[in-house]
Amino acid sequence: MARKSVYTKEWWNAAFQGGVYPLTQLAALKDQVGLTRREVQGIKKLLNLPKGSKILDLGCGVGRHSLGLARHSYDVTGVDISNTFLRYARARARKMKLQVNFIRKDMRLLSFKGQFDAAINIFTSFGYFPQKSDDLRVARKVCKCLKPGGKFLLEIFNGTKIQKLLVNANSNREPVRRWYEFADRSLLLEHPSYSKRLGGTVTRWIYITKGKRKEVTSFTRAYSKSSLVHLLKNAGFRQVTVYGDLECSRYYPHKSNRLVAVATK
Repeated sequence: MARKSVYTKEWWNAAFQGGVYPLTQLAALKDQVGLTRREVQGIKKLLNLPKGSKILDLGCGVGRHSLGLARHSYDVTGVDISNTFLRYARARARKMKLQVNFIRKDMRLLSFKGQFDAAINIFTSFGYFPQKSDDLRVARKVCKCLKPGGKFLLEIFNGTKIQKLLVNANSNREPVRRWYEFADRSLLLEHPSYSKRLGGTVTRWIYITKGKRKEVTSFTRAYSKSSLVHLLKNAGFRQVTVYGDLECSRYYPHKSNRLVAVATK
């Protein structure tokens, strides 16, 4: 029997503050370290900014991209809701002897005005809120953060493909599940499904560590190319270019895993 499409209220607090989603351990996995290097190179290429440019990393998590960009001599500010992740990011910055300004804030409450040459939001850190109007609110806040001509680089899962994949899996009674095992033998289960009613993915996360089990159910709104471009233009961006990944590959609605938008103010 399919699980009901109900997610935890303000699930990001339970996941990111309450320790259900172990991002610090995920970021340390060998394949993630290599992925981060490639992603930072892609971000540099897409933004095409000189060294010293001011970049806002929105939803920075444990600072994977903030620190990577700082190593390339960019002036980076990282914003995230999780004190847990930010403490880890600050500790890594000290260890790496890098200067990054990490700030705890709800992305809906950004108050910067015309300070940044670019903003980034990477690894599907967008579309978490129950109301789609909150996504528009965030995009408008980002636009206000940027200098004239500034760019917003947004990288999320491809909603068109993920919807088809998860709907077909449910129809065929072949649920999509993925387990992660970490060095301390803790386990994380990811079990996503698609909710047509909510317009996005509903994912059950189960984290087992030190004999204890933690669980949360998350929601992430699914965007197609057209719906994302529409949102960004409504937020005040004059031009939006779309790619299929951070390496500037062409976007294919039913083939690309990722949906990358570069929006120019």
